[in-house]
Amino acid sequence: MYSNHHSKCYFIHLTAWLMLLILVSRIAGGQVLIPYESAWRYYKGKSAISSTWTMPDYNDNSWLYGNAPFWYGSGSGGTQLTDMQNSYTTVFLRKKFEVTTPDSLMGNLVATFKYDDGFRVWINGQLAFERNAPTANTYDAVAPAAQNMVSAPVTDSISSSKVELVKGMNTICILVFNVSLSSSDIYFDMQLTLSQKLPKTPDVTFSHPGGYYSNPFTLTLTGQAPGDTIRYTLDYSDPRTSTTAITGQSPLNVNIDPEDTTNRPATPAVIVRAVMVKRGYQSANPETRTYIFLDKVKTQGVPGGNWPAENKWDNSRQYIDYRVDSRVINDTRYKDLIPQVFSSIPTVSVVTDNVNLFDPATGIYMNALQHGEAWERPASVEMIETNNTMVFSVNAGLRIRGGYSRNAWNPKHAFRLFFSNDYGKKKLKYPIFGSDAAQEFKKVDLRCAQNYSWSFYNNPVMTYAQDETCRDLQGLMGQPYSRSRYCHLFLNGMYWGLYEFQERPEANFAESYRGGDANDYDVIKVAIDNNYNIEATDGTFDKWRQVYNACNAGFASDANYLRLQGLNAQGYIDTSLEKLVDIDNLIDYMMNIFYSGNFDSPASEFLGNNGPNNFYALKNRNARREGFFFIIHDAEHTFNYIPGSEEGNNQGVNENRVNLINDGMTKPTFNYFHPQWLHQRLTENANYRLRFADRAVKYLYNNGLLTAGEVEKVFRNRTSQINLAIIGESARWGGSLDRTLRTRDDDWIPAVNNTVNQFIKKRTPIVINQLKAAGLLPQVDFPKIYADASEVTANIVNLTKSISVSFSNPNSSGTIYYTTDGSDPRLFDNSVAPSATTATSFTTITLASPTIVKARVFLNNKWSALREVIFTNKANRDKIKITEIQYMPIAAGGYGDKSLEYIEFKNTADVWVDIGGCRIDSAVKYVFPSPTLIPPHRFVVIAADISAFESLYFTTPTGRFSGNLANEGERLILADESGQTLIDVLYKPNEGWPVLYPGHSLVPVDPMPSGNPNNSAYWRQSIYLYGSPFADDDSSYVKPNNIHIRTLFCDVFPNPASEYLDIKVRGMMLKQITISNLQGKPVFVKNLNGTLYQEFRLNVTQWPKGVYILQLRSDRETIYRKIIVQ
Repeated sequence: MYSNHHSKCYFIHLTAWLMLLILVSRIAGGQVLIPYESAWRYYKGKSAISSTWTMPDYNDNSWLYGNAPFWYGSGSGGTQLTDMQNSYTTVFLRKKFEVTTPDSLMGNLVATFKYDDGFRVWINGQLAFERNAPTANTYDAVAPAAQNMVSAPVTDSISSSKVELVKGMNTICILVFNVSLSSSDIYFDMQLTLSQKLPKTPDVTFSHPGGYYSNPFTLTLTGQAPGDTIRYTLDYSDPRTSTTAITGQSPLNVNIDPEDTTNRPATPAVIVRAVMVKRGYQSANPETRTYIFLDKVKTQGVPGGNWPAENKWDNSRQYIDYRVDSRVINDTRYKDLIPQVFSSIPTVSVVTDNVNLFDPATGIYMNALQHGEAWERPASVEMIETNNTMVFSVNAGLRIRGGYSRNAWNPKHAFRLFFSNDYGKKKLKYPIFGSDAAQEFKKVDLRCAQNYSWSFYNNPVMTYAQDETCRDLQGLMGQPYSRSRYCHLFLNGMYWGLYEFQERPEANFAESYRGGDANDYDVIKVAIDNNYNIEATDGTFDKWRQVYNACNAGFASDANYLRLQGLNAQGYIDTSLEKLVDIDNLIDYMMNIFYSGNFDSPASEFLGNNGPNNFYALKNRNARREGFFFIIHDAEHTFNYIPGSEEGNNQGVNENRVNLINDGMTKPTFNYFHPQWLHQRLTENANYRLRFADRAVKYLYNNGLLTAGEVEKVFRNRTSQINLAIIGESARWGGSLDRTLRTRDDDWIPAVNNTVNQFIKKRTPIVINQLKAAGLLPQVDFPKIYADASEVTANIVNLTKSISVSFSNPNSSGTIYYTTDGSDPRLFDNSVAPSATTATSFTTITLASPTIVKARVFLNNKWSALREVIFTNKANRDKIKITEIQYMPIAAGGYGDKSLEYIEFKNTADVWVDIGGCRIDSAVKYVFPSPTLIPPHRFVVIAADISAFESLYFTTPTGRFSGNLANEGERLILADESGQTLIDVLYKPNEGWPVLYPGHSLVPVDPMPSGNPNNSAYWRQSIYLYGSPFADDDSSYVKPNNIHIRTLFCDVFPNPASEYLDIKVRGMMLKQITISNLQGKPVFVKNLNGTLYQEFRLNVTQWPKGVYILQLRSDRETIYRKIIVQ
């Protein structure tokens, strides 16, 4: 029950409050951004254009220029489209406009339109307005209905933050639609105005942070100054607008006592939301604090107030269940553990007006099947760490998350949080997932167990770790993956059970982990609310459609397979070709699907294996050297050890997802195209199959990541995190739907152990046999490797002493070939690599320092999969030197200057050195994967942008760092796993250090440096513009094996040659290429006339067999290359 009285406080009369609200909501001013009759770039929709035309960086210089209105038929002034009727139905418009209003005062964008027949508007790449627009945005689209222009303009508005409006230049793009080719008229003009908000009041200060409390206390709310007016609520409603808000003067005391239900429902947490009210200001978003009393959590029941009554699901309404089960709380096994249950993982409190959740018509919880921005509600979110410290309290948008689990008879729904300026802060800034993960978020999920849960299905095999283990395994494969962290959730003060923060694999996620800008990414996923069609939630379908078209062409030929990777027919990087797919990522993704028996992704058994579900495909459309990569998502239907359970027609531990061609999968139309079909078509190619086999052997044999012991470690690491927290879930939802009570000891622990014993310990050999049956593991077995006569049963071996390595062939015949220089014994064309050595049962090699041993068996012109063992230790790390800092590059190849930054390290030792686990954690951040072996006198390079680096230098950097290097100076620290500093350098260009010309880099004076890199005498300016990554910077001729990474690039293939030579040259101000015989007589001369890039083919069938010398000259350098004609 509510009381009409609260000590030291009083209610403002409603009428007076509404008048004050009107006062502080008035617009103080505004800016007309685009007036009527403005000038625009425009394109007549006679043919298709790139779907990136709505992006700010699209080049529209070739478009026509004219003033609005755009019209024919009825109209005057502006631009008359005299050729439009019966010719084209659309007009594309683009325009830059400037905003001078400070970000903090930006209000709504108010647009007024005069139009006939329809339009769609994007601002800064974000959809902003549309009227009478078709689904498609194609050049030949038409408006769905005729719309006669009326004299009064149509007005619409949108929050400036929704379109990421910024102070300075912004971009607006409009697609105008006619109703038909033969329509008698078209008309479009518009005006855009930005309203200006009043300044916001300061936040209210709370004397006590949110968290767990044992005893009542007095909370003090403080404004900016004594006497400031403060409004607060105790019933979760927004104090800015609530009719139940309480008002007083600062400092204001509030009694926090769970026994006192005055002005609040009987929840186990007392929630206070407060704002300041001040004339001439608008109130800021409310500050919220949640005070949780654990004794009340134990007895949680129906809260009363404006909470809906508990009910059973009856096919028409949301199932509601509030109670914490006393049978669990009072169980002798658990009753003394309850404090640890809630301190073992973080706690999250989500607070919103109860009507936002439970209103029958508009509440998102009561209408959980609804999607989209229309079903987003304002909320406050707090996180309390395990030490009972509140680490953030922010405002956000709240939506329901999930697929089938949105069903009304599921009493426990998942949530998604959105952060934007509308709610206070553009991003949540807190390292939810640790220091090595993203530090800020625009979106994050609050996920819970869904199909495999106690709340929904009372499922006896629920472990709350299947999906998490699959995603963790993807990360351990070295691939991008979505991280998660378990937490308890309180919803409007009621304990709601076990949840987890989870990263959402969308454009902002990609920006965090792959660089670039979120607006540059295409994100493809399945829209379950649109009949499981795929959708581009960010960006466009264009690149994904190119992959689909490549699938239709097939990959039986190596040329098609290589082209998908942006490589030419000889397997070299070709900047004229775009890399469309990250092949290794796809293989690892599919290995994860196959091993886990995932029958709901990316092809779903529930859809007859013919429809897609639960996949994410992401690509930076502007990064031509970065292909689509794939993220494991909602992998609940995995690790299933019970055949034919209620969760689909699965086969338990024998589930076979490897060859779905035999189980219903057929060629999909584009709207159902998914990565498993891509993989299926790629298996036509022998090189892909062997590449798949190489990675399968790495994971499925010799204690690899997908062997029983390793998977069990990952799985039990997850279950150990919730060994106590699961008791809370049992108390909250273990008896949901009045079914069998599920508890930790009776149900969860057995399910965890059964998953290990019945699935994990049996699964690996089953998958191996499935891969062999599908031709993804060769019939030729890979060789065994021995160290001191004992078989090596690991992929990485810690080298503590000198050892003797030998080999054996498990096949009845065939030849073992091995290398110790890191190269593959097999070439792409199936021949034996020149670097490979034959091994017999008598062959032994002695290793005393880190070495990579790679071996295959060659039998009947077929190769085994690769057996690779890395022998390593942490010796000689002092021999790693920093040898290049490219902090001031200049733009090139369409990439901005900052994207071409890089840092180079060199191994100056005479043996391999492993720097895996070492990290740079200063100006830029990067962790070298374990292991990372550097050959003697060779290099590793980490770069700001992989695609930009590959496009300029025709080679791939070792990795990508986050952050950027400052031109005015920066500190770089390389430390080992323990934090011990290996390299510490602070370059200071204005303090006696070499002053660089733009585009040049810092390089050591001595190419084999031994001095202190923090001394300016260590450094000089590079000889070469753009530097010399992966190579010493010197003025001598470039050795052939380094050509491709120098300022002058030259590639010759094949070499030796008998019929033709393909030659590609690249560099700054190329002058001439000459090929001469050993007597110095030229057989080919070509002037290059200062170009940057050329390629050509030479017929050498008439050339005498022998050795020739190629000379390539630029205006500042000459390089040579030996060519053999045979």
